[in-house]
Amino acid sequence: MNYEEFLNEAKETLTMLLSEDYPGISVTAVDVEKMQNGSYRGLSVREDGQDVAMTMNLEPLFEEVLEGGQKELILGKFAREIRERLEDMPVFDIGEISNYDVMKENLSIQMVSIQGNEHMLSEVPHKVMADLAAVYRVQVGRDTSFLVTDKMLKGYGISEKQLQADAERYAPQHAPVSIRSMFEVIAEMMPPGMEMPEQDPQMFVATVQDQSYGAGVIAYPHFMEMAAERIGGEFFVLPSSVHEVLLVPDNGEMDWKELENMVRTVNETTVEPQEKLSDHVYHYDSQEKLFELASSHGLRMAEKRLEHVAERPQKETAKSVQEKTGKKSVLEELRNNKAVCDKENAKHERHKMQPGRGER
Repeated sequence: MNYEEFLNEAKETLTMLLSEDYPGISVTAVDVEKMQNGSYRGLSVREDGQDVAMTMNLEPLFEEVLEGGQKELILGKFAREIRERLEDMPVFDIGEISNYDVMKENLSIQMVSIQGNEHMLSEVPHKVMADLAAVYRVQVGRDTSFLVTDKMLKGYGISEKQLQADAERYAPQHAPVSIRSMFEVIAEMMPPGMEMPEQDPQMFVATVQDQSYGAGVIAYPHFMEMAAERIGGEFFVLPSSVHEVLLVPDNGEMDWKELENMVRTVNETTVEPQEKLSDHVYHYDSQEKLFELASSHGLRMAEKRLEHVAERPQKETAKSVQEKTGKKSVLEELRNNKAVCDKENAKHERHKMQPGRGER
């Protein structure tokens, strides 16, 4: 049995099991496009009279069957889970969803990597930040949201600029920023009665209060300035996942290459592919107010150092020639000669403009 055959059989079985409690329910096979390499072919379940359908990826169930699981039991358990989700599913009003003035207050921001999401990004409004992109979602329930697409934007009759401005206004209101030291985060996880020795924070966790798509805070207005004030200056941004980022003070003790190796290792061993944000480390320059790849920051700083080193010998050489020989450099002599010539020319012009004796 291949996956498509399993999908068709699951569709028939689920339709039969669910129609007992939900007459007129519709179960169909669909292709679902999602960010973060999360696209899949699965099933759509739509309750009679509902405008919005629930979509599910059945690949994990198919894997269970291939590993020897009993298909009837697996699908029976899955049908019970769908019933629970249908009972908790909010009732959607398509009129409200189509009304931008109502929906804009529920806008949220999700950060994704540009690499691997190029196709989806060609069809959704987004804001580029280094090699990341901020995309916009509408929250329509506690655990339900949908991605705003170019097609929806056209239907709403608004510009991408307006969408971005509204998301940056409303997202921080219903999903406020949370910046805590790693010490605070670990202390909350400790059993009652156990205490950790307090230490100077070397790492901070930035997310939103419910920690869902919390990495989007880096696109919030004034987030960088707020974080710089909390941390005490410039900092590195480590993409822990799409749900949070780690902030590390740039105090000269950490090398961005070491941090990037750490991020890459964690992504390969711990983070689910759909929750991975990036393998790269980022940097915020609080003086220049610039968010960029840490590698770009490193290159910028190296170029500044080279410029400083290149300028210093030229100044020192000109000064040493004058001190040792009592003579100025050729360039300095030319500058002085030009100044003298300019002065003489100016005097000559003034003399020509003065009237002669016979003209008085």
